[in-house]
Amino acid sequence: MPATMTPKERLWAAMRHEPVDKVPCSPRLGQALRILYDDYKTDDTELTLRAASPDELDIDPHFIIGSGLPEFLMSTSDNTQGFPEIRCTLEVQDDGPCRIFKRRFDTPAGPLSQALRMPKPGRTEYGLAPNPIHLEHLVKGPEDLDRLQYLVPDPKNFRIASGLKAMEDRVGDRGVVLVTIRGPLDHQAGAARAVEDLMVDYYEDRKFFDRMMAMWFQKMMAETKAVLERGAKLIFGSWYYTSLSVGWSPKMFREVFLPMIKAHVGLVHSYDALYDYYDDGKCMGIVDMMKEAGVDVLETLTPPPVGDLDLAEAKRRIGDKVCLKGYGDLLYVIKMGTPEAVERMVRTAMDIAAPGSGFIFGTSDSIREGTPRENVRTYFEAARKYGRRASG
Repeated sequence: MPATMTPKERLWAAMRHEPVDKVPCSPRLGQALRILYDDYKTDDTELTLRAASPDELDIDPHFIIGSGLPEFLMSTSDNTQGFPEIRCTLEVQDDGPCRIFKRRFDTPAGPLSQALRMPKPGRTEYGLAPNPIHLEHLVKGPEDLDRLQYLVPDPKNFRIASGLKAMEDRVGDRGVVLVTIRGPLDHQAGAARAVEDLMVDYYEDRKFFDRMMAMWFQKMMAETKAVLERGAKLIFGSWYYTSLSVGWSPKMFREVFLPMIKAHVGLVHSYDALYDYYDDGKCMGIVDMMKEAGVDVLETLTPPPVGDLDLAEAKRRIGDKVCLKGYGDLLYVIKMGTPEAVERMVRTAMDIAAPGSGFIFGTSDSIREGTPRENVRTYFEAARKYGRRASG
């Protein structure tokens, strides 16, 4: 182990359970740096790279980019570029602080319709990056699946991971770059049809449910293969729609999703790449399955009361094989707590999870607007202080 490691070296070492010179600090930054630096103009990437300097915050940032495939079902656009066999008609209605976007898709198998409600720009009471509210989902029943297949993006029609090399060159040794691949539910099957309806389908029309899952699983695997062949070495697998917090039971998770995760991880490993599994909800019911699936990194380790992560128990059960990433309570401690509570949280996490490497200290999700500057400052200062102590 070098006496001093770069952020890139440190993160890779932690993910591989190798010795580190300090526990990596790689939070989902959100608004943290803008709050700390009072800078709302500088490019996000540039601000993050500044913070990675040992003379600044000495953090170990991760940068997450898209695969190049559009999240078409979450869009409010009528642009069908890359979907040669469909035509989209868009109607926009005013709805006070929001707009309603009604889209009709004409496919060779028949029409589909969707209605999304989105806050107007500047309506920050809805959050800085609100998700659309689905007033009408595309898929009302099994008869719509033949039509939906025309809205599944084909990697051959898009520039896959076109920004990967440029981002890796820009980041250099100051962090790592991951490419997002969404699981079959995230922004896909769970956007085409309400998740609660899919849960009912699991019991009442299993053939329909399985066909829907298979459609998006195949898309996920094709997308992943295309990204890996472009040179991606870190895959950010987004599976938060399948979280136990959403309502899936551990039994359903094992039966439906675990085989998909195993196949996905296996594909990633066949290209000598690593797999970072993302679930920002309750995880204790799936931690053993994560080890069974072979995931390399599990985040965000959300603690109670929002999540249920017992860091010591997770470390004991899977910490020998799975790198644990996250844990910092962004809401009840970092945003709503005191600086003393923030420091205590950091110190406790380091004491529990740092021994033996395989731990990346982070946050339970992105640090939110309105978080006190002193709490943000304490978070980073404590991570540096106790991260070095824990690895020494």
